[in-house]
Amino acid sequence: MVVPVVDGKVSFFNNQGSVDLIADITGYFSDSDAGAMHANFGPKRLMDTRAGLGVRQGPVTGGGVVTLPVAGVGGIPATGVKAVVLNVTATNPTGASFVSVFPSGTTRTSASNLNFTAGLTIPNLVVVPVVDGKVSFYNNSGSVDLIADITGYFS
Repeated sequence: MVVPVVDGKVSFFNNQGSVDLIADITGYFSDSDAGAMHANFGPKRLMDTRAGLGVRQGPVTGGGVVTLPVAGVGGIPATGVKAVVLNVTATNPTGASFVSVFPSGTTRTSASNLNFTAGLTIPNLVVVPVVDGKVSFYNNSGSVDLIADITGYFS
């Protein structure tokens, strides 16, 4: 999620019961004139492993990675795209797992972008840098179909 920072902090609220929270920072916005320009785009489906859209058809198995070309695809500029804003959805998972979305060709961190359990369809918003025009998706265990809809990009 993208949240405003007030007095150098962000707040978390749990409505009921108790819960463990994990927060991983992936970037920040500055009020200076330097930086990237955001362009709204879509939503437009770029990837669906159920249909073989954008990547090979079939679920992503445990330890598996699929790499999605984004630059120059479906109206996205071929050059100058620094990061994309994706709504990533896990569907048809066979067990509890997580998905990490990361820049293509880089070392994946241990942080997850999407956590899910068997039988549920779970979406999450992801902002990920683009390297060589692509982004990659890693599934930790079991198998899962992945869907990615672009909602914007940074140039």
